[in-house]
Amino acid sequence: MRGLCYKELSSDRHVCIKGQNFYQNIHSSKMVLVIEEIARFLDCSVRSLAGHLDNPQTRVCVLTKFLDRKVRTTYLNKDFERKTFRFGGLTQKGANRIRAYGRLRRPYNISIAQHFYTRHRIQLKNPYLNCVIEHRPWAKDRFYPIELLEFVDDEIEKLPSLSSEFSDKAKFSPPDSPEIFMDKEFEDEMEIYRGDLSQDEW
Repeated sequence: MRGLCYKELSSDRHVCIKGQNFYQNIHSSKMVLVIEEIARFLDCSVRSLAGHLDNPQTRVCVLTKFLDRKVRTTYLNKDFERKTFRFGGLTQKGANRIRAYGRLRRPYNISIAQHFYTRHRIQLKNPYLNCVIEHRPWAKDRFYPIELLEFVDDEIEKLPSLSSEFSDKAKFSPPDSPEIFMDKEFEDEMEIYRGDLSQDEW
């Protein structure tokens, strides 16, 4: 495993694979980052995006625009592949305030932001931003930080639409989402979802 690493992809980035540098050219299919597209839709900067998404009505507007669109991770998994799924919802809180492993308490639980660092060695630039929810009918939901996703053109891949069971439900966590108060060294409050990243292979 020496020299093996994971790198977030963006225009003109290098990916380190088994100690060698491979140039990742993605100019042929222009990358449309989810974080930038949402900021453009709300007519705000990426820096101020978190403040806008704190408003439930704004999240509803974003979901109305982007729900069920295909997205893809901008980083590689252990098999050097990128995950593609459908935009299934938005979390209420940021990646730094959502528990990655269900209802487990510290020290057995960490935030989603910490999960991506320990699992993929990716340090989020905007850990306070919401996550996109991947609904999985027969498994627990998964969460991906907005900054690590890009939109995918329909002709690139074909995925089944979300089932009506999920599309009829609220696509963002309600104000009364379960919250547990942790010790102050970790987080004052952490949001809990049905999802669990403990078995996350991505």
